[in-house]
Amino acid sequence: QNKLEQTSVKLNDVQFLTTVQKFDSKNNLLSIETNNSNTKEKFSKKFNYVYDKKGNWISKEVKTNDLVTYKVTRDIKYCN
Repeated sequence: QNKLEQTSVKLNDVQFLTTVQKFDSKNNLLSIETNNSNTKEKFSKKFNYVYDKKGNWISKEVKTNDLVTYKVTRDIKYCN
């Protein structure tokens, strides 16, 4: 149901950076998780959407490492 994409970076045939992106059924980005196996650092970004009656997102909250980074609001006007 949800699409996943994984990217790996290798140096001298040793994988050290892996990024996984998760998308919803409308191809909106839900999360990005990056792991650096060399430094053991982890980075995550999560996206929460609010949709209108027509199924378009009108609000998006972005969290970086579980802290709210910013919010985006869209005002969509539909014509008859």
